[in-house]
Amino acid sequence: MSCKNIISQNDAGLQRLFNDLKNAKLFWSIVLISFQIGLALAVRIMQIELTDRAQKPTKWPNCPICGTRLRSKGLVSRMMHTIIGIVPWERRVGKCPNGCKIGQIAPLDQELGLESNQRTSNELKYFSCLLAVFVPFEIASILLKELIGIDVSHGAISNWVQEMGRAGIEKLKNELELLSNGQGSEPQVDSLFAKLPLILGADGVMVPFRQEGGSPKGRTVWREVKTGVIARIGKYLNTKGKSISRIAQKRLVAVLGSNDDLGVRLRLEAVRQGIKDAPLVAWISDGARGL
Repeated sequence: MSCKNIISQNDAGLQRLFNDLKNAKLFWSIVLISFQIGLALAVRIMQIELTDRAQKPTKWPNCPICGTRLRSKGLVSRMMHTIIGIVPWERRVGKCPNGCKIGQIAPLDQELGLESNQRTSNELKYFSCLLAVFVPFEIASILLKELIGIDVSHGAISNWVQEMGRAGIEKLKNELELLSNGQGSEPQVDSLFAKLPLILGADGVMVPFRQEGGSPKGRTVWREVKTGVIARIGKYLNTKGKSISRIAQKRLVAVLGSNDDLGVRLRLEAVRQGIKDAPLVAWISDGARGL
């Protein structure tokens, strides 16, 4: 089976969409139906690719309990919610021939980086969390449904945001520990900005918080959030041909904590932004310490 034969397959869903496309009269409706066809074809392409991979010879690992090589139990279906829709496919699973209680092992799942109980693809979680940065969870759920036709509850989005937050905190802790041991992160600055002057600054801003977490009850509590900025300054010509300085790139750091908490985080981001190789570094602040 090849991708070029997808459209010609006897697929009732695709046929319905193509019929709707032929009968559509307005431009905007043609656009929306074409978009739906594109998503449906993307699902078919994924199925073909995953099926091709599943049909390749499987290198079975040994049982982690008894050490015996696992034995294939045939093809077992799996389904994943993705940004292009629900993708079903089949892959080989194996079990220990001695009956060790290790469950079913699917080598292809491991190659794809999938957890055994995972039902939602990481890119769908990513886009859901990205929407939740700008709008409430309920609105993010509605937007996902309207934009790509995926039903995701606002509760699921809330759980994913917390999951991403915990993972981000753990990653930050590891990076700060490496930094304290003199093993800073590798620079991640784009080569276009690496030779520009770098400016660092810090300040604080008062932000309203709920008196009790997770509850809107009680008076507003104002707390100071320490903020830092790392910017690359470039030279540009304005409409009159005069050279002016302007921010070419900036990165922000913020923490609800002390100056020292901000300092170590700002230092970590400064290393990422290539402070050690910057041709010129300037620090502007009214008094934040920690660097």
